Order: sequence, then structure tokens, then C-alpha cells
Amino acid sequence: MGCPQLKELTIPDNIKYIYDKAFSLSGMTSIILPEGVGIEPSILDGCRGLKSITIGKEVINLDELGENLTFEGLQRSINEKTGQEQWNISCSDKSGEMKTYELRGVMSIEEKKAQVIREQNAEFMRQYHDQKTERHFEDMKTGRYCITEPQIGKATVDTPTTKKSEAQKQVTMDEKELEQENIKEN
Repeated sequence: MGCPQLKELTIPDNIKYIYDKAFSLSGMTSIILPEGVGIEPSILDGCRGLKSITIGKEVINLDELGENLTFEGLQRSINEKTGQEQWNISCSDKSGEMKTYELRGVMSIEEKKAQVIREQNAEFMRQYHDQKTERHFEDMKTGRYCITEPQIGKATVDTPTTKKSEAQKQVTMDEKELEQENIKEN
């Protein structure tokens, strides 16, 4: 913040967020941001010499947008038609009239954090599912099986299939005992 010697900056692709007033009041004339970076609207406040913003492959050159435009800042709003977040570059011309130009490829820090969490959760679920499937197939190969607690009211049984009939007999005996207790209570 407040570094007038800072003229050009390329943010690496591994940067996910750029926080409040990161480059404000700098001498920035050109900035290159990675596609999909999460930013705050105030990151470039006071960078009136800014002439070029590149996001991913999209280059916005203020000199090509209009004659003698001065960068005033970034604005975030909600597009009334789509309901989606929209970013704009605010500029003023010689007469002081404000103009806005759409900025694509960036998102708010909140949106970026939500995206990162969704991606992490999706990856976790893929890994969890793969591990569970792997374990299931391994259990099938080794002849293991499970009798679960809700059906029996006892701890999980995990035994080789050779003992399956003994375990089933125990389950049947437990069920009969429960039925007899229910009859006695009524």
C-alpha cells in the first residue's frame, strides 16, 4: 500500500485472494491477475495512473476504451437481470464524467472462498468414495462381512464367512430373546 515506485505487477496463478487495499495509492500502470482470483474492490484505490488490467487472457486497456480516461477504482454489484455478481472498472474522462466498463474473470473473496471449499469438499468426497469402494471390494475378496448395530443392538461383527452361520445363529437367538422379553412385558 502506498508504493509509488510500483508500476507493473504480475500476480502468480497460485494466489487465490488479494485483500483490501493491497496495491492502493501505488504508482501502478499495469496489473496482471490470474483468472478467478478473489479480490476486494479497494485493492487498486488511488491508482489513478492505471492503464492496463489483464485477467487471464482478457486485456483491458483504458486507452483503447476511451480518450484520456483516468482509472478511479473497481466496483462490485449484482447484475439485476442475472442475479450474478458483476465487477466494473470505473473511469473518469477529461470532463469528469464517470464511465464504467465490465471486468470479467474476478470474484469477491467470499465467492472465491466458497468456491475453494466446494472444490475441497468435492475432492474429499471423491477420495472417501474411492476408499470405501476399495474397502468394499477388498471385503468381498477376503470373504468378510458386517452385521450392523441397529439390527442387532450389539457391536459390529466382522468375521470370515466360515463363521457366518454361527454369527447368524447368534443373531437369531438374540432376536428370539427380545421377542420373549416383549411378550413378558405385555
